[in-house]
Amino acid sequence: MLRQCALWVLTRTPAGRGCRRYSSCSPSASGDAREARAYFTTPIFYVNAAPHIGHLYSALLADALCRHRRLRVPGSGSTRFSTGTDEHGLKIQQAAATAGLAPIELCDRVSAQFLQLFREAGISSTDFIRTTEARHRVAVQHFWGVLEARGLLYKGIYEGWYCASDECFLPEAKVTRQVGPSGDPCPVSLESGHPVSWTKEENYIFKLSQFREPLQRWLRNNPQAITPEPFHQVVLQWLEEELPDLSVSRRSSHLHWGIPVPGDDSQTIYVWLDALVNYLTVVGYPDADFKSWWPATSHIIEQCSKSSKPQRNGSCRGSKSSVNSKRFLITQPRLQCVRNPSASKYSPVRIAWPHCSLAPLHRKRATCFAETSSQAS
Repeated sequence: MLRQCALWVLTRTPAGRGCRRYSSCSPSASGDAREARAYFTTPIFYVNAAPHIGHLYSALLADALCRHRRLRVPGSGSTRFSTGTDEHGLKIQQAAATAGLAPIELCDRVSAQFLQLFREAGISSTDFIRTTEARHRVAVQHFWGVLEARGLLYKGIYEGWYCASDECFLPEAKVTRQVGPSGDPCPVSLESGHPVSWTKEENYIFKLSQFREPLQRWLRNNPQAITPEPFHQVVLQWLEEELPDLSVSRRSSHLHWGIPVPGDDSQTIYVWLDALVNYLTVVGYPDADFKSWWPATSHIIEQCSKSSKPQRNGSCRGSKSSVNSKRFLITQPRLQCVRNPSASKYSPVRIAWPHCSLAPLHRKRATCFAETSSQAS
C-alpha cells in the first residue's frame, strides 16, 4: 500500500511538467555536470522513540522519486538520496534520562532500528546520516561561523513559552490552560497539547526578520517550490505576518546534548539549526565540491498531523540563481480509523491517500526556510 502511494505521487505529476517538478529529465548535451545530478532527501528522524509507519512512508516517497530519476538518467554517480536520524536536543536528552541511558546509548539503539527498517523495506538511499557524527559537527560549526561572519547572529535575552516536546517557543496566542494531574490548570501548547514552561535566557538569536520579503519573492517566483499547492499558499499567508527573530542556541547548563557554539561553551546550538545542516553535510560541506550537488532536487517533508511539524522544511541555498531547482514535497499519511466491536478503542485499518487531508503547517517551522537561506558557501 505504501509503495502504491509513492507511485501515485509520480503518476499525478501534471503532463508536461513532470520533468520540471522532480528534475527527472535527462541532461541536455549543453548541460554541465551539475545539471546532470539530482539529490533527494527525507526528513532526518528523531530517535526519542522507535520508528513508525509515517517515517517509512516519507522514506518510500523519496525512494520512489529517486528510483524514477535513476531510470530516466542512468548512472550511479548522477543521483544521491539521503536519510538518517536527528540525535541532538532536549527531547533526546530527556528521553535518555527516562530510559536510564546515556544519550549516545539511546541514539545508537534507536538509529539502528531506523537503519534496519529502511534496509528491510528496500530503501535505496546512498547515505544514512546521524547528527552525532564527527563530519556533521564540523559542518554545523562551520555553518555557524558563516552566519556569524555575515552579521546574522546577535546575543540577546530571549523569553517566552517553551515546549520541550515540540522543541519550540510559542507565542501567547498558541498557549492555553488545561487541568493537569494535580487538578490545577497547567499551560500547554494549543496545537499539540504538550506542556509548556516560561523560559527566559540569554541566547544567540538569528535575524530571521530580514528574510521575510526575500522569502515571499522566492515563493511567488517559484510556484512549484512547495507541493501540494495548498501548502505553498499556507506558507505565503504566514509570511504576511511579522516574522520574528529566532533563538538558535540554548544554555549548555540546560541543554548539554548537542553541538557547542564555536568559541562559547556556555551555549549549545539549537537542534533545528543543527539538523537543517545535515543536507549539506551529506554532500561534503564545507568543502567546495558540495556546490556540485546543492541545492537539492527534492526535499520530502513529513507532516503526520495538525500538531506535528515537518522536521526539515528549510535548507541552504547554494546561490540565489539556483534556488529555483529546489522542491519541497509535503507528505501527510493519514490513518483512517474504525471501531473494532471487540475493542474499546479505535484501531487504524489503512493509510489514506497522502493529499486527502491537508492540515496546516506549524508557522514556526515554516519560518525555518530562512534559517539557512544566507548562502552557505
